Amino acid sequence: MLERLVETSNPKVMTALESKIAKLEEGKLRLSDKLTENAKRKHTKGEFSNF
Repeated sequence: MLERLVETSNPKVMTALESKIAKLEEGKLRLSDKLTENAKRKHTKGEFSNF
């Protein structure tokens, strides 16, 4: 079924597939940004010694 969708020449189907791919790519970038943001250190080692 996937092969049939990818090989389609129907403009409406092609537009829908391209739109879905674009949305998936946006989601992927957002998740990647969140992972990068969460991976950054929030405090230095010196700050932890004050606790």
